[in-house]
Amino acid sequence: MASAGCGSNGGNQDNAGPDHKITLVSSITGSSFLGVTAGLEQKIFQKHGLDLEVIKVKSSAEAAAAVASGQADLAAMLPEGVVAVTSAGSKMTMVGNLLNQVQYRLETSPAITSAKDLIGKKIGLVGPGSGEEILVRAYLDSHGVAPSQVTFVATGTMAAKYAAVTTEQVDGTMLVPPFDIKAEAAGLNPLSVLGDDFPDMPAQVYASNERKLSTKTDSIKKFLAASTESTQWILDHPEDATKILSEDSKVSLDDARASYERAKAAYSPDGSINEDGLNRWLELSKKFSSLSNIPSASELYSPDYLPAPATASK
Repeated sequence: MASAGCGSNGGNQDNAGPDHKITLVSSITGSSFLGVTAGLEQKIFQKHGLDLEVIKVKSSAEAAAAVASGQADLAAMLPEGVVAVTSAGSKMTMVGNLLNQVQYRLETSPAITSAKDLIGKKIGLVGPGSGEEILVRAYLDSHGVAPSQVTFVATGTMAAKYAAVTTEQVDGTMLVPPFDIKAEAAGLNPLSVLGDDFPDMPAQVYASNERKLSTKTDSIKKFLAASTESTQWILDHPEDATKILSEDSKVSLDDARASYERAKAAYSPDGSINEDGLNRWLELSKKFSSLSNIPSASELYSPDYLPAPATASK
């Protein structure tokens, strides 16, 4: 795990002095995580009296495990990770979000211009049972193609998926910025913008468990207030935010700007999760995942930790 932090005196007790210590574990990077990255850069979390440490991990499963073990207070992770953990009996609660629209694009070879063209073809995914597999299956089903008519190939990371589709090892794959931008520049076809096909579904969320939510209530509320302020800042300062993204992600300013432009409509200034969108995601999970005992939206999400007057959007 890699960590980075900000803070003044490093207080480690909730309500101890002016500082509130929060450890955030994150499987999220790039434009999706810009609300936190910019908040650190602009000292917005410090302004809210927070001593914030960010620990980077490779997956939502690792993020959930860090909260469960007490290594972290909050996780920034994929919503399907929260669903999977809770379905398995280890309850987690979503308390806010980073993005309220899915960012995936289904990028395919130029010859593929419809879902039916994917019959008999290969689609690269990060791995079996992933949220992107749920979305691909839902997309195919909505266009009259049985998912069984397509071969799913586990290609691994976003970079590996990009390499697989651009070298024709697979015929299509799910990509997010900046990889989708690079793929389209290389001539690939954005067959589906999944955020348009399945709108208002949470894409990246903040989550914690009951113990942390009860013992670190004030700190978590301060964090979410700072996070929403930081999100508003990146919307109000696109050029400065783009520079921060470029430096943090080690991509060109042009790629950072294009990534920001694709992500900006998904940033939620009030941090709330669209409950209709969350219910839609849970319905897709029931139909296209192997999970059992999938919880309801009310069991998974609480808007009570968000700054007033933000409430769950409908």
